[in-house]
Amino acid sequence: MNQIIRYGGHINKVNGSRKDVEVAARNSGFKYLGHQYWPEFYDGFRLISYEIYEYAENMPDAIFIPFSTGTLYLGIYAGFKHLLDSGIIEKIPLLVGVQPKNACGMYNVMNNTEFPVKGSVADALTGVVPLRVRILMEIIQKYGSIEIVDEKNIIEGQSRLLDHGIDAEFSSAIAYSAARTHREIKNKMVLLTGHGIKNHLVN
Repeated sequence: MNQIIRYGGHINKVNGSRKDVEVAARNSGFKYLGHQYWPEFYDGFRLISYEIYEYAENMPDAIFIPFSTGTLYLGIYAGFKHLLDSGIIEKIPLLVGVQPKNACGMYNVMNNTEFPVKGSVADALTGVVPLRVRILMEIIQKYGSIEIVDEKNIIEGQSRLLDHGIDAEFSSAIAYSAARTHREIKNKMVLLTGHGIKNHLVN
């Protein structure tokens, strides 16, 4: 926040959840510009695909990706599609988007279910239906899938990562939780996107 202030920005602090902050921003009288409205944001995520291709010893058969509004998923797909169209790779890995069962707007759309939006320890993953839902549906149907994880297994996934010396936030560890259920996929990759220091302790 200090950096925002140094650039001349003004900060209005809001007590509550991420959703409370979003509502306050929408009702502020100013333009609300969440990152899913910003095309350059998801386009920048293509770099992840390029780095996977460049640095992975073998291209993974499947990649497990935390999924909220789909910007990360969309950017990773775009990167691999670019590599495919350029003749650099032969196929796009299976892209598995992972949402909390308590906040699974995209999963509900894809599976015609109605799991209600509740609070989740994976609080960075909102339950909204993404702005680019139709585009994402086409990509997921052709190149991937969308899965959900309950709260118990999200917490257990973070604990298992800690056993390996990796401290990931719940909203990131959820991808590992899903990957652990797919023993049939031997060559898989999990994207861990945030540090566990962002979470409060959950007993």
